[in-house]
Order: sequence, then C-alpha cells, then structure tokens
Amino acid sequence: MNRLVGRRARYQTPPLPSEIPPSWLAAIKDAVKPVLWPSLLGSAVLAALIGLASSYITARMTISGQLRVESEKARFQFQQERAKQQIQAYQVLGNKLKDLGDAYLSYLIFVAAAQQHGMNAVDRKNLLLQANAVGKLEREVITARHDSNLSKIPLLKNTDACLAEVAATLQAGQQNPVSALERRDLVDRLQRLGNEAQDQADTIRTEPSNVAPLDR
Repeated sequence: MNRLVGRRARYQTPPLPSEIPPSWLAAIKDAVKPVLWPSLLGSAVLAALIGLASSYITARMTISGQLRVESEKARFQFQQERAKQQIQAYQVLGNKLKDLGDAYLSYLIFVAAAQQHGMNAVDRKNLLLQANAVGKLEREVITARHDSNLSKIPLLKNTDACLAEVAATLQAGQQNPVSALERRDLVDRLQRLGNEAQDQADTIRTEPSNVAPLDR
C-alpha cells in the first residue's frame, strides 16, 4: 500500500502554465493516442485549458486595443496643442501688422495736414510723436514675426521687406516728412499682410488633423 502511494506521489500532474502558447492544442493532440483524443476533448480539464487560452488571447487583444486608443489620443492632444500655438502666433502677427498699417496711415495724415500750413514747430512735434508711435508698433511686429510657431516663409519674408521700407520711410521723414506721402502703398501692403496672417490662422484651425474625431 505504501509503495502504491509513493508511485502516485511521484506521478502527480505538474501545475499548468499561466500562459498557453498558440500551438498548445496541437501539442496535446500529438502527445496522446488517437483513441484517447475524443475522450480528452470531452474532459473538464481540456475545457478549462481551452477557456484559459481563450481568456489569455482576449486579454492580449483588449490591452493592445487600449494601447492603440491611448496612443492616438496622445498624438491628437499634442497636435491640437501645437495648432493652438500656431493659430495664436498668426493671429497676433496679423493684428500687429494691421495696427502698424493704421498707425502709419495716421502718420501720413499728419504729414499732409502739416504740409498745408507750413510745417511749423507744433506740426513737427506732433509728427515726431506719431512717428514714435509707428516705430513702437514696428518693434512689436518684429517681436511677433520671430515667434517660433510661425512657419509660412513667404509671409515672413514679405513682412521683413515691408518693415524695412517703413523704417526707411520714417528715417527719411526726420529730414523731409513730406517724402513719406510717396509711400502710401505701405498702408495697403501692411493690411494685406495682416489679412494673410489671419487667413493662415483660419487654415490651421480647419485642417482635418486638428479637428477632433467627434467634430469631423
């Protein structure tokens, strides 16, 4: 009797693995005799093992799907934040360009008015104040133009060229304010550049990659 118990102890079934490889069922079928396979198929042990393998595969698929969803969410959040920064940068540049255009137009109006009554000391003082206002806004445009979120190269090059001409006009106006009247075209150019910057902001806002899936 003790000998029988000893044999049973030596042939106890080893614990089942926590993970079932894809070829597990095939390995079981090859390991047993064909005559035993039908009975094994109906056993509770095999049913439990099949259930374990199925649960493992389902869990892996669920985790993989969740990782893909989270990765997509993170990518979209990064893209959306980047778009917000670009939109703000173009809007600021557009507003500053338009403000500069308005200030330069006011300067030209002062010049035209002063020209009519002799350009006296009061006129020159007012012109200097208005020229300083234009210069202040020009510096604000330069700051906005160098925002790292701006990437539309033609717009930036045209802005630089226009700013250089405004600065040259103000410089010449210190000696001969009336000469600024020959550069009325700069008002329209500044306004067009402002509109172009704001249009670029609208373009970025409506790009499909920046629109949430539920909004598409």
